[in-house]
Amino acid sequence: MENEVSNLRPGLNFRCESCSQEAEISLHRGMLECSVCGTQISSWNNSDIDSNTSYLNAETTHHGPPSEFGRNQLGSTFSNSDKDSNGSQLSSSWKSSGKRLKRMDNQLKQHDLGSRQRRQAQELIMKNTPNGNLRTLSLDLLDTGWPDARKNKSIQPIWQAAHPWGIGGSAGACILQASRLLNIDCRIDELLSNVLPQTNPKFGRKAIFRASKSLSKIIRMNKELRYNHQDHPLAVMSRANLGETKFRIVSKDLHTIIQFVRQNEIHVGNARTFLACCTHMLATSREIEFKASEINTLFGCSVHYMLRSIPIYQLISNINPSLLKEEALPLP
Repeated sequence: MENEVSNLRPGLNFRCESCSQEAEISLHRGMLECSVCGTQISSWNNSDIDSNTSYLNAETTHHGPPSEFGRNQLGSTFSNSDKDSNGSQLSSSWKSSGKRLKRMDNQLKQHDLGSRQRRQAQELIMKNTPNGNLRTLSLDLLDTGWPDARKNKSIQPIWQAAHPWGIGGSAGACILQASRLLNIDCRIDELLSNVLPQTNPKFGRKAIFRASKSLSKIIRMNKELRYNHQDHPLAVMSRANLGETKFRIVSKDLHTIIQFVRQNEIHVGNARTFLACCTHMLATSREIEFKASEINTLFGCSVHYMLRSIPIYQLISNINPSLLKEEALPLP
């Protein structure tokens, strides 16, 4: 970073080297991050060294790990044993008091960490994402799409849209959206096997898409959460690796189309369907022998990718009429 890390604090503006944007520094789980791309800058500790610890190492506060702003400190840990530290049996009054304090402490923890189902969704994200920006952004999106009902009652949480697979559907939707925002190719079949392994793929896919649609609506409503993911087609192209297939001849033309779409900020909808349809028509024009199932597998898209062929044909014709032949457009 161009800034001195020691002088960075939450809320300050700085220039991020990862996304080259003037961004505000945000605090997430004790880490300073770029609010635009989510790149972690450094750890943040807001504890001051008091008089009792001033003679100790200045780099160590001895106050434990830092907590996020707006988060309550977790309570104590109560033992389940019926005996004291000396091994003597506790009296009934002490047992009753211990159970009552433990119950109160668990209630406080639940208010801070969220419901059991929400914690399970967090665990699914932690388990199925690598440590880094993808995991951080996925957890942020879960906080956004599944907020604490006590703090925000105006937002319908995404688990309701994914019901009755609210936990896996919410986790899958957050990973899917985070992958798109970070230009990472995330295939729905692989995602399903991780977050909803026991669910019928047909119903699991619908649950993730419903939750993802609900999350997109929440992001659109929230100005500071809006992201631009025009580069997602490039991530899909990279994963498809056309250069190692029979479609390598049309790879250059596809990149020309993607560049035109990005420069003119044209909304193409689902990137997989768009690229699959373009590849199908370009390959037909180049007289390449192929099956639709090959393109379906290559891009991991729906088998009905040619339903949008007419507007895509018109778009390619406007870019370069010589790229397509009339037979590339299927008969209605």
